[in-house]
Amino acid sequence: MPSFNNLKDLENYLKKNPEIVLEQNIGKVIEYECPKCKTVEKIKITSKNKGRCQKCNSDIEITMVIE
Repeated sequence: MPSFNNLKDLENYLKKNPEIVLEQNIGKVIEYECPKCKTVEKIKITSKNKGRCQKCNSDIEITMVIE
């Protein structure tokens, strides 16, 4: 990830490239709604846009929105 002169530049970069947040956290676990379980479950991040539900073991797509 590039260096930024101020917080606003970082914010603008992440808004245009939200997948960077997930890519930097591959292997970590987040809470996210599993589309199969229909509940918020622990999801292990497996790539810059995918994760695996720790309850049902389904691979799911994760969409990151930064406002």
